Amino acid sequence: IIAINMLIHQLDMQIWDEKLVRFIFIHPFISIKFMSENLGITRQTASKYIKKLQELQILESVDYGKTKLYYNPDFIKILS
Repeated sequence: IIAINMLIHQLDMQIWDEKLVRFIFIHPFISIKFMSENLGITRQTASKYIKKLQELQILESVDYGKTKLYYNPDFIKILS
């Protein structure tokens, strides 16, 4: 819980901070489209959030066909 609260403050995002943090820890792999549809935000907003999460080194990306997927490496380690 402390780590999630610290992450929320680092993100400095205006909407549903806790919902966003939970989302990236629930879904091992996400795309911009998947995030926008599930959080009810625009693709542009989802892209902005993902970019910020990458800058904070919370998410990394991998190409999967024509789609770029994003993942939280720490979450993947927990699942392994």
